[in-house]
Amino acid sequence: MFDAEIHESTGGWTFRVDLEGLQEVVVQPLLGYIEKCGGGISPEPPDPSLLICWHQEQTAYLAARAIGVEGVSPLWVYACLKAGKLLPPEGKQHQPFPGPGLPAVLKDPASYVGCISGFAGPERWAWLTMMACMGMRVTKSLAPIGDGRSTHLVACSIEGKSEIEAARTFNMHIVDIRWPEDCLEQPATGG
Repeated sequence: MFDAEIHESTGGWTFRVDLEGLQEVVVQPLLGYIEKCGGGISPEPPDPSLLICWHQEQTAYLAARAIGVEGVSPLWVYACLKAGKLLPPEGKQHQPFPGPGLPAVLKDPASYVGCISGFAGPERWAWLTMMACMGMRVTKSLAPIGDGRSTHLVACSIEGKSEIEAARTFNMHIVDIRWPEDCLEQPATGG
């Protein structure tokens, strides 16, 4: 867990970040994106006004809610970057995910190892984050063989790219960007 602070120009918000259990490929870029939003990391901000966390079953989320502190998912940071300003944390789209992953993914994690194609920068990070929050193990690039073999390729376009052709060769599931969103909207059946 680390603490961060949004500087005076953005209203002086302070927030705590707890992404325990989420993969490094998601956590490390978050630090840079917090800075792009005008934030900075500090050892212990006084009374955080917001918690950035992975899911609603985390101890940190439950403790924050008990004292009236709102929780948001890491995707709130992406929404702020995209809007070019600090957004209010309210709204279903900014809430932490209900649990540590989708039931189907948690039941058989080896069947859900994903990578993405056709995205860059913060948008790429947002899709990796969404997949990780589904409970998937995510990789930075296509891994067609071995223990960490990719099982799913999420692509912005499912035609013509070398990653798409490689995924077809290795019988991977090739899905478009609606798939993670649809799975998260229907968590009981998603996956």
